[in-house]
Amino acid sequence: MTGVAHWITAVVVGAIQIAVNVYVWRMTKSRSGSCWNVYGPFYLTITASILIMGDPVRFVLHDEKIWQPTDVEDYFHVMSYIGLTFLTIGTLWNANICLQIQKILAKYTRA
Repeated sequence: MTGVAHWITAVVVGAIQIAVNVYVWRMTKSRSGSCWNVYGPFYLTITASILIMGDPVRFVLHDEKIWQPTDVEDYFHVMSYIGLTFLTIGTLWNANICLQIQKILAKYTRA
């Protein structure tokens, strides 16, 4: 039964990652500046997707007896946390959150 749960988790997480990356990619058309300014959020979210998907794929491979447990199991948890950090930074950057905060602060600090 855990095998089915691991498959469902991998598919759902993968679908969410694809949706986020498609959205961020579509937003590159509205950005301007250098290559990093335009595509930076997309680079971060793509990298995050790869890192985040490592753990669910590992579980599926364990269930299918393709991957045998090794000493590197803890690295997959670290990869997931690094991926979540990249995903957070990429989505906040995509939302242009720094400019939004700056506008709010300017609005309330004017006398």
